Amino acid sequence: MLDFLIARLEFVLGFIGGSLFWWALGQFRPTVSNLRESFTDRVDNVRAGLSVGTEQRYRQDIVRLSQDQHLASPLFALDEIAIPSKLLPPPPAVIPDENLPPDDAISLTIPYMPDWPSMAAFFSAPTLTIAEALQGGGDLLIFGEPGSGKTFALNQFASNLARRAPEMEKFGETVPVYIHVADLELPGKKDKPLDVIYQAIFERVSTLTEAQLPGFLESIFKGGRVVLMLDGLDELPGEEHEKAILFARQVKSKYPKARLILAASSEFLPGVQELGLIPMPMAGWTPQQTHDFLRKWGQMWERHVSKESWAKELPSKLDNILLTGWMRKDPHAFSPLHLTLRAWAAYAGDATGPSPADAIDAYFFRMSAGIVNARPALEQLAAQMVLTRKPVIARQEAGRFVAKFEDPNAPDIATEDLEKPERPDGDEDSLEELEDLEENPEATVPTSSSNGKSVSGRGVRRMLPEMVQNRLLTYRPDGKISFTHAVLQNYLASFGLAAVSGGPKLLSQTAWSGRNMSLEYYAIQGDVLPLLQKVLNPEQDNPLQDNILTAARWPRHDKNAPWRKAIMRALANGINNAELTLSFRARLVAALATSGDDGVGALFRKLLGSPSAEVRQLAALGCGSVQDESAVELLNRLIFDQVPNVGRAACLALAAIDTPQSWEMVMTALLHADEDVRRAAAEALSQNADEGHNVLREGTQVDDLLVRRASVFGLSRVKQPWAVEILQSMQVVDSQWVVRNAAGQALDAFDKGDPLIPKPQPALEQRPWLIAFASERGRGISAGTAAWDVVKMALKQGSLDQQLGALDIYREYPREAVNVINDIYELLLGEDPDLREATYTTLWYVVAAGVTLPPIKQSKLAIAARQSQH
Repeated sequence: MLDFLIARLEFVLGFIGGSLFWWALGQFRPTVSNLRESFTDRVDNVRAGLSVGTEQRYRQDIVRLSQDQHLASPLFALDEIAIPSKLLPPPPAVIPDENLPPDDAISLTIPYMPDWPSMAAFFSAPTLTIAEALQGGGDLLIFGEPGSGKTFALNQFASNLARRAPEMEKFGETVPVYIHVADLELPGKKDKPLDVIYQAIFERVSTLTEAQLPGFLESIFKGGRVVLMLDGLDELPGEEHEKAILFARQVKSKYPKARLILAASSEFLPGVQELGLIPMPMAGWTPQQTHDFLRKWGQMWERHVSKESWAKELPSKLDNILLTGWMRKDPHAFSPLHLTLRAWAAYAGDATGPSPADAIDAYFFRMSAGIVNARPALEQLAAQMVLTRKPVIARQEAGRFVAKFEDPNAPDIATEDLEKPERPDGDEDSLEELEDLEENPEATVPTSSSNGKSVSGRGVRRMLPEMVQNRLLTYRPDGKISFTHAVLQNYLASFGLAAVSGGPKLLSQTAWSGRNMSLEYYAIQGDVLPLLQKVLNPEQDNPLQDNILTAARWPRHDKNAPWRKAIMRALANGINNAELTLSFRARLVAALATSGDDGVGALFRKLLGSPSAEVRQLAALGCGSVQDESAVELLNRLIFDQVPNVGRAACLALAAIDTPQSWEMVMTALLHADEDVRRAAAEALSQNADEGHNVLREGTQVDDLLVRRASVFGLSRVKQPWAVEILQSMQVVDSQWVVRNAAGQALDAFDKGDPLIPKPQPALEQRPWLIAFASERGRGISAGTAAWDVVKMALKQGSLDQQLGALDIYREYPREAVNVINDIYELLLGEDPDLREATYTTLWYVVAAGVTLPPIKQSKLAIAARQSQH
């Protein structure tokens, strides 16, 4: 009985305790829930804080790293001498049944030359920044010859994006990722491109950033908050691009919202069709940009360098003023890199001459000071890299090429297990040695310096590490090494190859930047006369007829070379050849203008009297390019030429010559020339921030409505608040409708954004004009072969706009052009000047994409046969 009572008591107490527990739990449940939510929020906040902290540190790392990514970094940070990098946008695509954006005098007068942007820059053609070019939504392929400023531009963009500069406002929280392709360990694991990116950049960021880097990369790529920049494709031959393009495709496949920018050379444009990249060349520096750069350099030199104790022997401040004037001579003959090295040599007082090659030479001797045998060692190494088309090689392999120049009693620290190669027999035929070098990477070129003297058997210890420390070479991941800059590699390679008469072997290579630039410098000291017959004689089966352009840049380096006259004569004769397109002949004019030859001005003045309007137009542009003051009176007469393009070119040339007399003639053209030339004068005046802007202000008040209307076009190019206010006033108060309408169109153009910003095009079957074209012929259009059949039909049977639109499509899809190549050839050989120019540009892009064109001879014969029948 007692046991029963105890059990019953326990039951009652347990029941009461349980009830109390559940009652209390019910009372405190909201509190527990709040605590749990609070804890979760705190965890999320901690994670977000870590993410924000990682991103901020990463941005700081990018800003820090970008300041060092240029050749003058031992002296100045990137931002201290930065000139805003610009791209030269292609003409807007022709879309039939849609209005083209308004033309300007420059686009109507200066042909589009993506591989020769110097002329467009000299006449201040419209440009875009990388940030502006990306606003259209497309991915970019920027290109230009080595030294044109691609790496500088990418790092300038990365720095601005990382620090959220005001001009990057439209990119929000987008993050830059900059990688040189030589730092990618490709192909990497399939479907894991971020692992490859991590391996390429983790050693460059801070330790705190590195710990969180994998998750941070995953976050920004998945969220589409990243611009991935792959630099250095211009340093590789065409066959080496495949891995990089495959990697970029993997990135876009897995992270389609990520933005891409690739940098390549004009010799090979990868990824245009495979990745839908929009190719855009680097713009050259305008005269004003050159002036601004030299001013900045002088200021930074005075601030940072001249106060150093070792700088007492450098030129004085007064001398620097004179040096700046000297350096501005022939600015269009110098790429941004050449101009940088020229400024450095001039201010350091170690310039060896006035040419671009002399600027490189001074840089090399300065940076290799103290390293015995550095010159012959690097000449041999560079020659091997260019001839074998391997600009990035294993460090051990590089060590084999420089080992003979080391102290034989010193341990090889960089490559401890290398065997020292034997010296080649000095009696061997040099061409055989060159062939050995090409076929066997372990072969060596003769052990002599560029001046023909044998080198010392004793060098410095640690040659490779010291060359890296002196910024001549750069270590790459996976135990590899390369030259710091392709220009330096190609310059030194030319000397190594000249020692063994390697020009013919070099010329026989498939075109790539290493081959073309090495040939350019090879011409300085090698025997190129045997090469000229192949280079200068037109190839009848080559539709571009551009073999002469291989040698077009050679003359700027040597004014006394025996081959110079032959090249200059060929360039001059080509200008008069009416069978060549205007854009190709404009390239010849640009080459002559950059040659530095004292007689070029006289040649252009003579051509101003040509009976051919196109030759007069080109000659006027040539006179402006060399700023020939003796041509001012002749150009003034051409302002009133019956052919509008000649008058425009004369007006632009007078503005470029930039003297009080020439500007007075431009102002006279604004007042008295025909309508087209008045507009050209106003647009030229828009580039003169001093007198030109004042003239345009006054022009809006004169009685002549043609002057007022032309002034509207000039003000529309100024794009400053005061100019916009004047246009807004003219839209309302001007007494003539034609002027009010022009002002209104200019303001509308401002609101719509820059029409030169490229935009990705829809798939073929979704393009309205192709759908309409097919419908008119009773056909439908669908993806694949059917769509291409419609494009082919438009190319052959369409109107002028439809043919131009079809040619633009083949620029987007260059590999498809071979399927209609005979139709394209017929347009090139036809009589319509607009179609000929557009066809030539399309073929240039097709070839640059790596497509081999068939001979044009059969098309020529077919056209000749048809003409004979008629």
